[in-house]
Amino acid sequence: MSHMLRDCWRTWRKAPVVTLVTIASLTLGIGTANAFFAIVDQLLFRTLRIDRPHELYQLSDDDAIARRRPRGYTYRAWEALRDQAAVFEVAFARKTTEVDLATTGESDPASAVWVSGDAFRALGVSAFRGRVLAPSDDVIGGGPHGPAAVVSHRFWKRRFGGSDDAVGRSLTVGGVPFTVVGVASESFEGFEVGRPFDLVLPMATEPLVSGASSFVTTRAGGAMLDVFVRLRPGLEVAAATDALRRAQSTIRQETMPNYRQARDREAYLRAPFALMPAPQGGSLPARYYSRPLTLVLGLALLVLVAVCGNVAAVLLAQGEGRRYEFAVRLALGTSRRQLAAQVVADGLLLAATGAGCGLVLAWWLAPVLLARLSGMGVPIDVGTPLDWRGVWAAVVAALFTGLLCSVAPLLAAKDVDAAAALANRTPGRAHTARLGRLVSAQLAFSTMIVASAALLWASHRGLVQDGTGVHAPDTIAVEMHLDRVDDDVAVRGMEQLRARVSALPGVERAALTQTVPLQGFYMTTIVSSEQSDAIPERDRVVQFQWTSPGYLAAMGTVLLAGRDFADSDSFGRPAVAIVNTALIDKVFAGDRSLPKRLVRPTDDGGAEELSIIGIAENVQFKMLGEEAVPALYVAASQQPHRLDRLRSAVLVVRPQPGSAIGPTLAALLAREQVPFAFTTRPFSYFVDRNTAQTRLLAECAGAFAMVAVVMAATGMFGAAVHWTTRRRRELGVRLAVGAVPGDIVTLVLRQATWRAVCGVVPGLIGAWWILRAASSWVMGAHLELQPLVVSGLGLIGILLLATAWPATRAGRMAPADVLRAE
Repeated sequence: MSHMLRDCWRTWRKAPVVTLVTIASLTLGIGTANAFFAIVDQLLFRTLRIDRPHELYQLSDDDAIARRRPRGYTYRAWEALRDQAAVFEVAFARKTTEVDLATTGESDPASAVWVSGDAFRALGVSAFRGRVLAPSDDVIGGGPHGPAAVVSHRFWKRRFGGSDDAVGRSLTVGGVPFTVVGVASESFEGFEVGRPFDLVLPMATEPLVSGASSFVTTRAGGAMLDVFVRLRPGLEVAAATDALRRAQSTIRQETMPNYRQARDREAYLRAPFALMPAPQGGSLPARYYSRPLTLVLGLALLVLVAVCGNVAAVLLAQGEGRRYEFAVRLALGTSRRQLAAQVVADGLLLAATGAGCGLVLAWWLAPVLLARLSGMGVPIDVGTPLDWRGVWAAVVAALFTGLLCSVAPLLAAKDVDAAAALANRTPGRAHTARLGRLVSAQLAFSTMIVASAALLWASHRGLVQDGTGVHAPDTIAVEMHLDRVDDDVAVRGMEQLRARVSALPGVERAALTQTVPLQGFYMTTIVSSEQSDAIPERDRVVQFQWTSPGYLAAMGTVLLAGRDFADSDSFGRPAVAIVNTALIDKVFAGDRSLPKRLVRPTDDGGAEELSIIGIAENVQFKMLGEEAVPALYVAASQQPHRLDRLRSAVLVVRPQPGSAIGPTLAALLAREQVPFAFTTRPFSYFVDRNTAQTRLLAECAGAFAMVAVVMAATGMFGAAVHWTTRRRRELGVRLAVGAVPGDIVTLVLRQATWRAVCGVVPGLIGAWWILRAASSWVMGAHLELQPLVVSGLGLIGILLLATAWPATRAGRMAPADVLRAE
């Protein structure tokens, strides 16, 4: 072994440039791939840091599992399920929301987890200070000492400075004082892998904060709560599932949510209960990013393969210089097996060195990537990005690359003819052909990565620029939280605020609305018309929101026909509405003539007749990349706001072109004593949150593409140097018989172009096939031919630039010196 290490060191010293290039390539490839693997590992493979995480199950049903999402349950359903003592050792329900810790003015958001009383006992989590929540805290109105709260260790450090007297202090949540009874242990990172929390609150006290719109009230509809269980000792999952399904009919009949559509009610009654393993706590980040991160992991493997091809090409080219060395060793009695062992040792030692340097790069790069990922749609918080699994991944990558990198030199060593090599050091055609095929294969893998990045970036850009139906990227949304004030006070405060903001210099439009696209909150209603009798009810469900005059202009949404709302459209006047083209197409068969009439049901069981006065372009409300849904806008002044409906509203502010109204708007909001809390965000925030998956893929693929371009360029450069060296005599003769340097440059570039095309074209086809197969995995991802062609042509241009220096150097050879050396 020691003599192998000495030979490896001598080989490194003999060709230091080749050694440095090889180690740098391995460092870049293994380090980048390992950093991304660390993120994938932390989100997709890590379990909760609780007692026996693999014995935790989430209650769902077969239909929800088939759709790759867990089933949520109402509070009434949770109460019925909680009583299944014959099946569960312990069970708890959970709902994560954002709460406001401010009393007025700018909101102070915090992540709150509403849990039932047995949550901490079910997870086996203790307190760092004070105590955890108990069943006695989970009662309507709060426990014996009022509403209680447990704060996370991180929130304790940030909010209370790690003070020992934090336990017992009061914390205002949604205007209601909660007493801090404990600080969670530092090792407890949350109820879901990758999703941080600030507060844990008893679920039964949620009506104190949300009022009549609470999900705990008997009127609450919709599937909101996640239910988790631990089975009784000795009870198998199949037996527990059978027991639940026997009780299913009674539970479902008694806890039917307020579904409007018959098909939803039927599905709720029909879908059989099922238990899903939940060692990650039903992690939303893991579920949201699972498929994009799987694609990222696939791209990381492609990067490793491209790096292996690059290093193998370098080592194979270097093998020409070692060919004479191999022949001498064979002539002196070294067996081919010993020679192969030395070549493998060279490759593994190079790979180990590259893996060590790559671990250092990954240790620096992984936190940077994690910080970037944390701002994408779903808040993410994981522990140290690199742990022992990351180290093992680097070791496996080193063995993988080392063995693959040794294949080409092994083939070269196997084909060495000692007598021929001692007589003539010029390699044969087989050696050069093998190098050419290896370079083409490496270029194909690099092209697949570059083309995938181009296609993913094109998809992301298309979603951001064209997918929303909103053409005012500078628009600011002031979200107003109105659930703490009376309805009439809220309406007056909103109108006064809109008037003052409209008067600010630099403001082009300011309007009120119930919600903005992609905010995550929307209402639906059912419409009908004289032409809709034959249309099924499910196709007449439309998005519904009230707006004030100027809303469409403030959002940059184009009004295609008719007019906008006006101040004259007041309460008591004939009700008017604006619809989008999707509603016109579905309900009126594309007839855009105005006016038209619609009827929608009211909450009191009556019907409201609406006159359609305008048609707006389609806007994506729920998610970009999906088919636009029908939308109905009604005049805000004609809607009698009630307290249980007016929980929130949005003031939309559009600045004049070139105006920066952010500081002025912030000063006004701070100065105005508005009676409600608010949150100010640019509309781009909602777009960024909605395009998190495609942006994650695009940015990861972009990083891999840069590595792939470097690998492709260095591989082509090394191959060009090898080709010009091997054909040195031929090129010298050509120059001696009258060829000009430009002819030599053209000859070398022609060969490089052919080799680049042989690698790039299969790579483009492979990228198209991969993303076509995986496009359904990611929201909004779609294929376009233009970025594919541009990326291919761009890569060929870079490869020709990498060949230019060896080609120019070959054209400047002195024929006399070449022939004299021969």
